[in-house]
Amino acid sequence: LTRNNLQDDIDTKVKVRSDAKKVLSEFQRMWKKDSESIYSGIDNILQKYGIERSAYHGEQINGVHVRILMANCEDFMKDVKDFLVAELNPEDTENSFGKDQIVEFCRDCELYLGLWDAAFAAVHVQDPTEED
Repeated sequence: LTRNNLQDDIDTKVKVRSDAKKVLSEFQRMWKKDSESIYSGIDNILQKYGIERSAYHGEQINGVHVRILMANCEDFMKDVKDFLVAELNPEDTENSFGKDQIVEFCRDCELYLGLWDAAFAAVHVQDPTEED
């Protein structure tokens, strides 16, 4: 192998990677616009609770909206679970979660959100007692 061969190989791989990134980016853009996608469905549930993804933060949930999510985690996760279970494709057993996995995942998320809510609430207690 010569240096030119290696450079050609690197250039080819960089181009393939760049092309793949473009395809992925386009897929993600279209997926977010598809009103029937899981992304859009979860977004609709977020909006039901007044939670907006902040475009100026890379469409991440932050600040007040995180607090809203944590305060409503039980109802929110029930809605997410119901939505995801309804979206299950029973024929896609290789690439899809099953109902039990979705239920367990949503239960875990609800627990974690509730624990974070409690932890943040405890941080703000002035002069906590042993019971706090």
